[in-house]
Amino acid sequence: MSVRLSRRAGLLGVLTTAAVVVMASPAVALPPFGTAPVSGTGFGGVGPGKQVTIQSVTVGRHAGFDRVVITSKDGLPSFTVRYVSQVTQDASGAPVPLLGSAFLHVVLRPTSTEVHSPQNTITPGFPALKQVKGAGDFEAVTSYGIGQASKAGFRVLTLTGPDRIVIDLAAPSGGSAAAPSGGTKSGSESGGGALPSTGFPTLAVAGFGLALLLAGAAAYGLSRRRSTA
Repeated sequence: MSVRLSRRAGLLGVLTTAAVVVMASPAVALPPFGTAPVSGTGFGGVGPGKQVTIQSVTVGRHAGFDRVVITSKDGLPSFTVRYVSQVTQDASGAPVPLLGSAFLHVVLRPTSTEVHSPQNTITPGFPALKQVKGAGDFEAVTSYGIGQASKAGFRVLTLTGPDRIVIDLAAPSGGSAAAPSGGTKSGSESGGGALPSTGFPTLAVAGFGLALLLAGAAAYGLSRRRSTA
């Protein structure tokens, strides 16, 4: 009986490790930074047009990149993020002045026509992210302009719990890549809250998984020795 229990414990350790590694692996596969437009299809929403509500826009500084997080309710909108020579206001077409030398235009649809999307201005002055401005909330389309220090590239992630669109801006070449002391910071015109977590603790999980693997292998090996003794 003890031999069977040891075998089961060893196999359980190996299977648990495999599950933990599978859970951790998506966090490693981040998309690369690039300059080509990025689009995505939303999900969820309420009402005939399946509209989602944009709740907040926050920013944060990390080592090697700066981050814009757009949090939504009732699902994620479809989105397009691309470099433009000039961000314009929807629907007037008026120029939206932004700090920086490269400009990203973010378009989200369909967004709520009953709850207005935030259209505030955020000016953190980070190495890559210079400014974020609302560029329109019109006929179920929400727009934002992002001013970047240089056209060093960006990447887009979509996350759930809560639903978020995350836009990372690569730090300019030769610029400061270190995060400020005290870690990640966030903010908006009103000060903002803590930046939502956007990753899985891969290193910690991988270390835990490795410990489980070693323990499982040791238990399984011990059971093999006992069975052949």
